[in-house]
Amino acid sequence: MRTRIRILFGVVPLLTAISVGVLVAGAQAAPAPPQSGDSRATAVAGNIDIGQAGNACSKVNLPGTEARLPAGTYTADSTYIDIKAHPSGYVITGVVVKGGPAYNVYAATNLGSLPWLDLHAPLVSSGKPAEISHWFVCLKKKDDTTTTKPPTTTTKSTYPTTTKSTTTTKSTYPTTTKSTYPTTTTSKPY
Repeated sequence: MRTRIRILFGVVPLLTAISVGVLVAGAQAAPAPPQSGDSRATAVAGNIDIGQAGNACSKVNLPGTEARLPAGTYTADSTYIDIKAHPSGYVITGVVVKGGPAYNVYAATNLGSLPWLDLHAPLVSSGKPAEISHWFVCLKKKDDTTTTKPPTTTTKSTYPTTTKSTTTTKSTYPTTTKSTYPTTTTSKPY
């Protein structure tokens, strides 16, 4: 009986220590959200690629279809991408740059006119952009946009719009008078 009491008292502190360790480990802060490092981009934790099921552009709330740009429209190294031109017949609606444990989403509306320079993946613990693992653009055909014309309004008037009236008078002194109302002017010599 004494052995059971000793074992019981020995197990209680051990279980208490394990419980405290689990609580402390569970109480640690969640990982910090990714930082884009670029005011034009929104950083998102996780992975996305055009090889995944579904349209990656719709998953990141960009219009268009996922694609890779043809040579000559961009330059890239392991950290930065510069986009110089839209592919023929298309408009780029956004760019997604993946690196490290997150990706940056660049909406074209935040980038302004081309060229778009120094696009990169979110920052890593060094405070610098992660090395790019992959990237893609979202494209729309140029004719996908709709143009609306303002309505044409025609107004008919019931009033006459053209009026002419000229009056010429004769006198001993050369005088001509024009008026919008018919009038007669007479002059007497002095």
